[in-house]
Amino acid sequence: MGKNNRRKIPKPKKNDKAQSVRIGRENQTLRSEGLVFDLSFEYLFCLVNDKDFYNQCKNESHFVDSLMLLHQTISKLSGKSTKELFASQHYRHCHLIGQDKRDLVVRLIQKAARNGGHPEAVRLTDHLLGDEDIYQVGIEKGTRIIGIIGQSGIFTVLLLDFHHKLYSNETKNRLKQNHCKYTPSCPD
Repeated sequence: MGKNNRRKIPKPKKNDKAQSVRIGRENQTLRSEGLVFDLSFEYLFCLVNDKDFYNQCKNESHFVDSLMLLHQTISKLSGKSTKELFASQHYRHCHLIGQDKRDLVVRLIQKAARNGGHPEAVRLTDHLLGDEDIYQVGIEKGTRIIGIIGQSGIFTVLLLDFHHKLYSNETKNRLKQNHCKYTPSCPD
């Protein structure tokens, strides 16, 4: 082919719009760009022990092991699209928190904030959560991570479920609550 007879191959069009998938409520649209995890919530490591849930550890060593599982979970899920995590059957531990568990999650976040010395934990959760959907993400044998997803694809982690107690399965929950009393120091 001569220089003048070459066909021009068009450049691929840049897709600036993120594809989206509907999850939960009809008006909730999640972007299909990769998730980024934000662990900056001040009371995240103020672990709680409640009649319906606990995420305290046996001791400092168990806490470090739990943090390693948290790192492993985040490493495997970072950059995955919300479409891939929530709309496929591949990640069965990634889903919208139902209303029945949402009330428990809000109460647990409030308890963690109170444990950390926050004087108005209810106001804090009202401001943080409002009517935002709350999600759980996790992998097999990994830590379950509970939080909210911002419009920019940032998953703000608000609660850690080291023992899979939010959606409990007694055959897999071998660590008894009365053995778990360790929590790292909370911010003042």
